[in-house]
Amino acid sequence: MIKYDFHHMRTKVHTEVDDAASDAVKLDRTLVHVKYATDALEHIRARIKQMVVLEETLPMRLEKQTTGIATNGNSNLKDSAFMFRLQSSQLALKREVSGQPSPMGTRELSKPKPDTKSTSSKSRSLAGQRGPSSQPTCSKQASGNWRHKRHVLTKMHQRNSILSSIAAVFGVLCSVSQNEIVIQNGSPTSAGVNLLKALNTLSTIALIALLCRSYWIDLMLDRLNGHVKKNLSLSTPITYKTVLSSRWLWVEIFFCSLHLPPFCTFEMEANAFENFLLYRAETVFTFLNTLRLYVLWRVFRDWILSDLPATHSISLISEVHLGSRFAFKRILNGPHAGAYIACFWASMTLLMGYWFRSAELQACFFSSAKHPGCQEHNARWWKLSGGETFEKNNDLYMQNSLWLIFITATSVGYGDIVPTTHFGRATAGTISVLGIVNASLLTASLANALMYSSGEVRVMILLEREKARLKLVDAAASVLGLWWRYRHRKRASFRGIVRLIHKDNHPSRKEAWHNFQKAKRRVKVGVEECVDIGQKISKVWKQTRSVERSVDMIGVDLWKGDMKSKTVK
Repeated sequence: MIKYDFHHMRTKVHTEVDDAASDAVKLDRTLVHVKYATDALEHIRARIKQMVVLEETLPMRLEKQTTGIATNGNSNLKDSAFMFRLQSSQLALKREVSGQPSPMGTRELSKPKPDTKSTSSKSRSLAGQRGPSSQPTCSKQASGNWRHKRHVLTKMHQRNSILSSIAAVFGVLCSVSQNEIVIQNGSPTSAGVNLLKALNTLSTIALIALLCRSYWIDLMLDRLNGHVKKNLSLSTPITYKTVLSSRWLWVEIFFCSLHLPPFCTFEMEANAFENFLLYRAETVFTFLNTLRLYVLWRVFRDWILSDLPATHSISLISEVHLGSRFAFKRILNGPHAGAYIACFWASMTLLMGYWFRSAELQACFFSSAKHPGCQEHNARWWKLSGGETFEKNNDLYMQNSLWLIFITATSVGYGDIVPTTHFGRATAGTISVLGIVNASLLTASLANALMYSSGEVRVMILLEREKARLKLVDAAASVLGLWWRYRHRKRASFRGIVRLIHKDNHPSRKEAWHNFQKAKRRVKVGVEECVDIGQKISKVWKQTRSVERSVDMIGVDLWKGDMKSKTVK
């Protein structure tokens, strides 16, 4: 087991970057490599044909050179220099055919050698003229400064996201607590409510500061990526003006700064289908405070991507941003997609249930209500469009709101609880859309989970092969039985029996032969072929690259011999 795990992990580590591409990209690159290998093989074939021609004409060329030298005079044959030239020319012709490297002959000896001493002395003198200040010091600064270390900045970003989430959740809890005190007929100007408002203000200030720091860390990471990719300078400082120039930062500051400061309370009048509706400021700002819970997604995103090593390097190489979109796709394609979707559904049901409960509350029924409109008739007795008049009551039970949200998200809607305000209907419409999206995602994740994996596909193909092996025996027995009957009836050979089976229109005889051929083809399937389409494409891609490397090596060897033989010649 340990040996198997070792080989499995070693195979994963040796996976190249091109092997991680999609099937469509692998097919396109395979076509390009096949075309390249075909052209290279054509050139190699032409080169081999040329070498064969040279080898066939070598004796004739040697004979011509010998006879030409002999006609110049027999006395020159005794000359040692002349004999050396003759042997050198013959040796050059042999090397031209075999492609062997030439020795240190006359041509190579005649080439002037570069003066390495003078070159090195010149380079040393130039280096001395430049001085130590001209040497690149960016790498030394990056190694000594923590702002230039990517892993340190990544950990700082993760800690900053966790602190931001803590500040946001703490502020929401303070806001919900002060709202519940007011709903339970507490005084909005009491010391406890003002203390909760002050704590909410402090958490809001801390959250805004942490958001600015998060954007500063993002700018540092972007600058590091630019330095690695485009060799940009790291010495330029990031000022507050640069951080505050981001448009999205101001959008986040706006949503996170919505809160009710201490010693501040008021009533907000609204109209619901010609009915008088009153909201407390604590209720409205509690709804606005819950919007800052979006920062929890950053912590969840970092946790999803925390087990992936070298994310920044891989993102730069592949030019794929490993951010929120990638994390969301990884959640949906992972083995626990159903559990994540169920948790998200439950969280949205709880949040929307609280929104609906707060939207349906009439502040005129609170003990702290002082608005003169609460004394009117339409403040207690409501009438919806086209409906009957009913008495408006505050439903403080959270279970009823959760029940409405649940049946609305599942597209049921029994009608026992009906929204009576504009904000309540908006909340119900929002959860209905989110319910459809959640149901679609859950269906997609279940469909993905029910699909066969690559190992299960291989097992199924192997089982089909074994079933075909059993069927092959029965099909062969049927064909042999037909052959035996025809043999005794018409005294024909086996091939004649096959022809008679094909010519005969009897369905049982032709079906027996076709079943035999089909089972024989399935039995011949090898173990390596028992994989899915993606693995087959990967194997074809690797084999094509191996063929391309082999062709390149053969071509390089042949062309080296060609160039060296030309040099000797």
